[in-house]
Amino acid sequence: MEEIIRKSKKEDISTIKNLWHECFPDDTDYANFFFENIFKEECAVLFESGGEILGMIHVFPRVINTPRGQLSAKYIYGVGTKKSARGRGIAGRLMDSEAKETDILVLIPANEGLFEFYKKKGFSEIC
Repeated sequence: MEEIIRKSKKEDISTIKNLWHECFPDDTDYANFFFENIFKEECAVLFESGGEILGMIHVFPRVINTPRGQLSAKYIYGVGTKKSARGRGIAGRLMDSEAKETDILVLIPANEGLFEFYKKKGFSEIC
């Protein structure tokens, strides 16, 4: 089965919304706000296997100014994997794909239980 990581397309939006609700079921109001005000098709990256979208990551590019110059950064948001596909390393592969060609990845874990997962991926806590 072919597995690919790709940018989202307009026709993926409905599937992305459904996956969001599966991964983050607690707050429908926020999900509606996110998709109406924050979501950008070009910022969603998907993991697809056999034509089915199994994972997503939203990546918002930024530039960080430092005393030594500018650094490219990506703010990672809304990382999620379909329940039936969890435990296969999909979220990690999506994050690895976004670590390329950037200086810094930044994220705020949705809950404390995710800190260990992100530490294994090389993240460190800064505040």
